[in-house]
Amino acid sequence: MFDLLSQLPDAALNQGGKGDLFATPDPMVVTENQDGVFVKGLSCHLAQNEEEALNLLFEGETNRSIAAHQLNKQSSRSHCIFTVYLESRSRTQSNAKYTVSKLNFVDLAGSERLSKTKSEGKTKEEAMYINKSLSFLEQVVIALASRTRDHVPFRQSKLTHYLKDSIGGNCNTLLIANMWGDRPQIEETVSTMRFATRMMCVASEPCINEVYDPALLVKKLQREIQHLKSELAMHDTLTNRSMISYDPLSEQQKYEIRTQVQRYLDGSLDEIDIVNLRQIVGTFETFKDMYNDMEKDMEAKLREKFMLVDKTDPASIAAAQQVLEDLMSLTRGIDSNEVLSTFTYVVL
Repeated sequence: MFDLLSQLPDAALNQGGKGDLFATPDPMVVTENQDGVFVKGLSCHLAQNEEEALNLLFEGETNRSIAAHQLNKQSSRSHCIFTVYLESRSRTQSNAKYTVSKLNFVDLAGSERLSKTKSEGKTKEEAMYINKSLSFLEQVVIALASRTRDHVPFRQSKLTHYLKDSIGGNCNTLLIANMWGDRPQIEETVSTMRFATRMMCVASEPCINEVYDPALLVKKLQREIQHLKSELAMHDTLTNRSMISYDPLSEQQKYEIRTQVQRYLDGSLDEIDIVNLRQIVGTFETFKDMYNDMEKDMEAKLREKFMLVDKTDPASIAAAQQVLEDLMSLTRGIDSNEVLSTFTYVVL
């Protein structure tokens, strides 16, 4: 797998490099996530208009590998994929939602019969890889067209893996089949027509891919929160509750809540003043903190007098058993009443 646009000035920066065009590029692998399938390490270039996009297309076409054989003097020696990512935003509305699209222009190298092309050496090896990848692609098309197949072998080759979100599913797929009308090539023509017929049987349900811009969405939610706070403040004013605040509790307010909870537990306060939901949450958090503090104090006091053993720790249990065995061995010559009192004291 090769990046045909890797020699452009901004290619190294797009690949995460430091601008060194002669540096060894990272190996490109096909990966996928929730956003779709992409090639890791492939350079991506921003095109501001149609002319820049066409220049990139012609640049990649120029860098393609071609060779000559008996049937074609400029035969493509590999498949080529030109991917265009589009974003559509409204010019009149500052909406956080926008539409994204992915267009894969795929130029498949034609299948070759070695008996006709007379290819040798590297050209012969390339033809074998081309035919193998086309065979894998046909298997994927057959599996997608079949209603009884549950598994589709997308990962058999890099070509089929990368085209996973471009064949069937929620996308539109258009196939242009090129044929040679010469009579000696009738077998290749029939094979191409059969492949196109199978592609027609692949079911697809295109849908619009809409995503939200995180920055605009945050601003929209902040405005909505401010609007709701204003409405709530107006409602409190009309109901004579203008002193209520919905802002996060300050340190002074948290201290007052803790003091009230402590007095409530001591019995010197019958009721805790609650005026809004934040105070309720703060009160429960205070109860939780006080409970944890009491639990820690109790454990510390117990550790001062007794030896505590963790039931989930086998090493601690074994150490405690060893201590008991040592005590039993030391008390074998003592009166039974004294042994009982000593043993009871240690266990407690």
